[in-house]
Amino acid sequence: MQRESEIQRVSLTFDASASFSFWQAFSSSRPLKTNYLQQTKTNKLMRTNIILVFAALMTVNAANAQLLVNDDGKVGIGEATVLTSLLTVGPSPLSLQSTCNIGLAASPKSTTSYINVGIEGAIKTLSDHTPEQNHGVRGVIDPYYYSALGRNYGATGIFSGIGTAGGTGVLGSSMFSTYYSGPNILGKYAGYFLGDVNVTGSLTASQVLTTSDMRLKENVTEFGANDDRRAVLNNLLDINVFEYNLKDKGEFDVSEEVRSMLQKERPEALEELENRKKEFSSDRHYGVSAQEILSLFPNLVREGDDGYYSVNYIELVPILIRCIQELNKELEELKAVTGYSAYEN
Repeated sequence: MQRESEIQRVSLTFDASASFSFWQAFSSSRPLKTNYLQQTKTNKLMRTNIILVFAALMTVNAANAQLLVNDDGKVGIGEATVLTSLLTVGPSPLSLQSTCNIGLAASPKSTTSYINVGIEGAIKTLSDHTPEQNHGVRGVIDPYYYSALGRNYGATGIFSGIGTAGGTGVLGSSMFSTYYSGPNILGKYAGYFLGDVNVTGSLTASQVLTTSDMRLKENVTEFGANDDRRAVLNNLLDINVFEYNLKDKGEFDVSEEVRSMLQKERPEALEELENRKKEFSSDRHYGVSAQEILSLFPNLVREGDDGYYSVNYIELVPILIRCIQELNKELEELKAVTGYSAYEN
C-alpha cells in the first residue's frame, strides 16, 4: 500500500537562549512516493520531535521563556514571569491584590502604532436569523449558593482616573466604526455610550444632566416667538394625564425549551423571572399619551425600532416654563386693568 504525500517544511523557532526546528518531511520541492513503513517511521519521528520541543519550551530559563508551566498547573505564554492566573498571556498583568483568583489574564505590551487590547471576544453572526444568542464577551456571577454580600460583579470595567488622561471604565457603542476608532473622551467616566441605551426597570441617579451649552446649538429660535403664545398654552392644556399599568414588550419571555430547562435545573431562576414580570406589570404609573403628544408637540416623540412610541419628558419642562411665563404675562395684564395686586397689604 503506497500513499502520495506532499512534503512540507515546517519550522518552529523558540527564542529563549536556544533555537529549535524540525522537519515535517524532507522537502517541499516535489511530491515523493513513500511506502507505508517509511511514512510510519517519519510520523513517529515527528511526534518525538514535537514532544522534545515542548519539553524544552517548558524547562528553559523562566526569564526568557515563551511557554511557562508552574508546578501548580498555571500556564504562562509570551513574557509572563509571575503567573497570577490559570492562564497568563503576555507580561504579568496588573494585580494589586495577591489574593486574586484569576482564570485568564492577558496583558500584551502596549505599542504606539496599534490598538492595544487585553482580551477581545468577537462573534460573526449567521446571515439568517436564528434563535441562537451571540455574546462577544459574557460575564456571569451566580451567588445562589455562596454569597459575597453585595460584592458580586458580572463584568467590571475600571478607569483609574490618575493623571490628566481622559477615558472610561466601560465603552458601549452601537456603531461598528468604534472598533477601528474610539471617541476622544475628555473627562473621566465609569461608563461612556455612543448610541441609545435601553433600560427595563428603574434608573436611579443622583443627577441627570442634559447637554444645553449654546455653543453646541445651531438654528436657534425662541420657542413660540413666531406663533401665538396662547396657542402653546392651549396645546398644553389639551394634554390628558393618565394613571396606568405598563404591559411588557416581551422582555421577560423565554422559549418553552428554556422554561422547561429552568424548571428542572434552576427553579429559583424561573421564579425570579416570573416575579420580575409581575412587578413590572403591577406598578402604577402616571404619564401622557405619546399619540396625543405626537399631534401637539411632535418633536417630543420618537418611534422605536419595535414600532412603539416614547415621549421625551425632560423636554416638556421648557414648554412648561414657556406656559408659566404666558400665564404670568396674562396675570400682569389683568392686574394692570383692575389695579389689583395680591402682594399689597
